[in-house]
Amino acid sequence: MPFPGTKGAHTHLYWRLANCGETRVEQAGKDLHDLRKNRTRADYDFQRPFPQRLAVPQATLAVQIIQTVDAIDPRQAHGHHHRDAGL
Repeated sequence: MPFPGTKGAHTHLYWRLANCGETRVEQAGKDLHDLRKNRTRADYDFQRPFPQRLAVPQATLAVQIIQTVDAIDPRQAHGHHHRDAGL
């Protein structure tokens, strides 16, 4: 299943990760979605500051998500044990 263009790509990616059937990767998908919500808040909610003490753990989590996705074995990513065989 091909990825959509830039519009909707984030939603498509996090949904596919969060529903793949692999616990660690599913958590990475949920974390990616949470990062997006927090980034949107930091970018657009000027009424509530987003302090560095919150930003640093977000950056660490982003690195962990990247490492999790990088560790996906592409030979198993299309396996039958995944709910979303297109991952």
